[in-house]
Amino acid sequence: MLHKKLSDIEDTILDMIQTVDYSAISPKLNNITFLKGRREKGAKIKPPLIAVYLDSANITHAGMSNHEEWQVPVVIIGLVIDKNANDGRELSTEMVMKARDELIKDRSIRGKVRDVVGTGFTMGDERGEVGRNAFGAGAELELRFRYRPELN
Repeated sequence: MLHKKLSDIEDTILDMIQTVDYSAISPKLNNITFLKGRREKGAKIKPPLIAVYLDSANITHAGMSNHEEWQVPVVIIGLVIDKNANDGRELSTEMVMKARDELIKDRSIRGKVRDVVGTGFTMGDERGEVGRNAFGAGAELELRFRYRPELN
């Protein structure tokens, strides 16, 4: 079923970005929390953190054949707390870029999709709505895959 395939892709993405050595950027990134999906406002999660979620999936082709072509946006959000604004911006940006690059270099999410392409990036900046001294960055990728309902 499609929802199981999407959940499996999301789990694999999380597994892939958890293997990255973020402490190479800074020792401040030694203990990152990884989240799958979106969290409600007010959740008690201590940064640094990286959240990954799939946005609305779109079908791009469903002809007479027995398969469908899908495109799914993946959003990666990184959040750090730092009293130094320059460090906060830099750490959040580099953390998200490192996670993004891990997915782009594989191009297939360990064989689960046909292609992965970058579609957007937001540089790290202060996120006052999240809290004092909070800095966040984000990246968006697009996954492209074929789905065959009768085979999945």
